[in-house]
Amino acid sequence: MYDSLIRGKFISEDTKMKKINKARMQQLLEKNPTAVIADMRSPVAYRDGHVAGAVNLPLKNFINKIMSMPKDTVIIAYSTSFDDVDLVQGFNYAEQLGFTKLYAAEYNSLKQHGSCDPSDRMRSRANRGTL
Repeated sequence: MYDSLIRGKFISEDTKMKKINKARMQQLLEKNPTAVIADMRSPVAYRDGHVAGAVNLPLKNFINKIMSMPKDTVIIAYSTSFDDVDLVQGFNYAEQLGFTKLYAAEYNSLKQHGSCDPSDRMRSRANRGTL
């Protein structure tokens, strides 16, 4: 199934990606404690810092994960930008499978507002000399 995604079978430019900010993400998480936060960036980027509670799910892993999830699961996915190919393709594929509670965020906007993993904040403080 992943191969057909890569070949373009499930790719559509008509994605209904709901773009959210940190405040909206927090609201969604409060109302949906079982929501999945998917960091769709590379494992290296994830290791360098990520949103608290996020699971590193680059595209192939994202596809494998959602195939076993209930269709009413709230999925909050983020990457470096809303135009990231993996993010767009992941959303298109999830829509094809019938998921409707899909939300997207940009990592840098979440990071600027302090919602990153605590270890990321500590590295930032160390770089500024305040640690």
